[in-house]
Amino acid sequence: MVSDRAPTTEQGTTAAPGEGLAQASELGTGRTGTTEWTRRWRRFKRNRLSVVGAGVIVFLAIMAVVGPFVAPYPEDATGAVDIRNRLQAPSSDHWFGTDEVGRDILTRILVGSRLSLGAGFVVLVVATTIGTILGVTSGFFGGKVDTIIQRITDVFLTVPGLILAMAVSAALGPSLINVVLATL
Repeated sequence: MVSDRAPTTEQGTTAAPGEGLAQASELGTGRTGTTEWTRRWRRFKRNRLSVVGAGVIVFLAIMAVVGPFVAPYPEDATGAVDIRNRLQAPSSDHWFGTDEVGRDILTRILVGSRLSLGAGFVVLVVATTIGTILGVTSGFFGGKVDTIIQRITDVFLTVPGLILAMAVSAALGPSLINVVLATL
């Protein structure tokens, strides 16, 4: 319901027309009480591709978390070998088939997705922390410190990321921690 009265200020005096609306929008709410986040959520829900994409991401994240508990052949995740079932096509027993030593591929994907999600999260946190520290240092000191940090960053940007990651992981050896270090 819209009021016919003019808005009042904190002192009780009548505000100029439109002034109350400007103050309400500065607080993030309009006359209807909707916030900026509510408007963004409505806009997001109207875009079908965004909703489908978000659904896929949520489904994959849930499967990464609960995957090891629902894996059909948990022993295949630990490296069990079953030569009798090697290289089978997808079937009702093995939905994605089996690999060259008879391990169920669906089980390995479910267990591996958890590791991949964890490693990606660690890389994200560490890279954001390092980037923030370097950016704050560069911005605070400026001058020669800024120039040195920027030139070092430029050197790293000249090397393709995949080549650098392969070189670091080859030098450090195969392990999950080394893969995380290589992707930084």
